[in-house]
Amino acid sequence: MNLDAASTKHLPPTITAQWYPRGGKEGWQPFLGVGVNYTIFFDEQTTSQLDSTLNSLLGATDVDLDLDNSFGLSAQAGVDIPFAKNWALSLEVWYIDIQTNATVSTDVGDVNFKTQIDPFVYHVGIAHRF
Repeated sequence: MNLDAASTKHLPPTITAQWYPRGGKEGWQPFLGVGVNYTIFFDEQTTSQLDSTLNSLLGATDVDLDLDNSFGLSAQAGVDIPFAKNWALSLEVWYIDIQTNATVSTDVGDVNFKTQIDPFVYHVGIAHRF
């Protein structure tokens, strides 16, 4: 059975150290980064599909979801491609390790489990060098 169980919003602020192997040379600037993030979860909601399943299986009438905030590592790779004086197109991909403890609480009992989110984030931006 495939079950769409819940949804959440999250904010994963990340501190990253970047390395530019070409230094300050002209032209394309590839870079790598590694860092740490602290993910804050909010607006956690179970779906009506999960609520009705727990109601029919267990008789649960009150269902709530709680996700713990988490620390995790991050990795980054990208390239800055110059297109004008002091301006560049920036292409990046990030991986963020997000693992959280989840609790589904009902009026008939609680279930605790770990969940992995681990997104890849793709970014296209404009960079300006001062």
